[in-house]
Amino acid sequence: MTVQPLLVAMLQRWVLFFDKDLAHTAEEQAAGTAGGATRPVLEFVAECGAFCGMVARIAKGEAVPYPGEEQRRAYYAAVTTKDKALAILHEGADALAATIEGLSDEDLMRDTVAPWGQPVKVVELVSIAVTHIAYHSGQLNYFQLLQGDAAVHWLD
Repeated sequence: MTVQPLLVAMLQRWVLFFDKDLAHTAEEQAAGTAGGATRPVLEFVAECGAFCGMVARIAKGEAVPYPGEEQRRAYYAAVTTKDKALAILHEGADALAATIEGLSDEDLMRDTVAPWGQPVKVVELVSIAVTHIAYHSGQLNYFQLLQGDAAVHWLD
C-alpha cells in the first residue's frame, strides 16, 4: 500500500472543510481580528496555500527560499478578500496534490530541509503541510465560535 492517495485525500478534505467554514464567515470578519489580538482569517488561509505551494516545490527537489518577515507582510496585505485567500489555498493545495500523486515511495522517504532549516523526510514535510491546514481550520472554527457561530459547517 502506498501512502500517496491517503495524503491527497486528507489534503483535499481539509481544504473542503476550510471552504465550508469560510463560506459562513462574513467578509469583514475574515479580514478582521478577534479583539485585535489574532491574525486575520484571510492571512492564515492564504498562508496555508502558500505553504502548500512551497512544499510542492521542495518535494520536487527545488530549492525554495523562506520569505522574510517584510516579504510575508507585503504578501498577506494583498490578500483582501475571501475569494483571493481561497484562490491561493486552492492553487497551493492543487499543486501539492499533483506533486504527491507524482512521487514514488522512495521520493517520499528522501531527505530534504524544511523552509525553516529543519532536516526532514519529504513525507514529513507533506504531512506538516496537511496538518498545518487542519491547525488553521481549527483556528477558524474557534474564531467563528467567538463570533457566536457554534454550527459545524463541515456537515453542510
